Amino acid sequence: MAAEHDEVPLNAIRASVTIARERSVTRAATALGTTQSSVSRYLAVLQEYFGTDLVERRGRRSELTEFGSLFANTVAEPLDTLCFTAKRMRHRSQPEANRIVVRTSLSNFAFSLLVHDLHRRAARSVPSFGSASAPSASRSRQHASRGYSS
Repeated sequence: MAAEHDEVPLNAIRASVTIARERSVTRAATALGTTQSSVSRYLAVLQEYFGTDLVERRGRRSELTEFGSLFANTVAEPLDTLCFTAKRMRHRSQPEANRIVVRTSLSNFAFSLLVHDLHRRAARSVPSFGSASAPSASRSRQHASRGYSS
């Protein structure tokens, strides 16, 4: 039984989050670029790992169970952050890949204060950093809402 192992089934977690977003195993398979049977197998592996159902099938739709919803809501953002970071590091030779990216769920006011303070401190510590312009509060809010860097 998979639950007896300490290995966390990361591909199955990715598949379950995609099922939650797409509300369909078939659409999740399309989004992941794999087959429906592969996604169904990943779902079965994760359900075995937890020892409970994550999804209830309702015709062609997949509805999350309470546990499935809690799990998907908890891991979706960290999984997105992991994927985002991996993609940026993959392109590390490109100049924009060496920029600091701030992702936060802070209020706009707190975010603006923290980003400007971080920029000021970094500019003092790293001379070449000072040539980049500090993000404006409105630009910080706009980029924060889209998950972009400032």
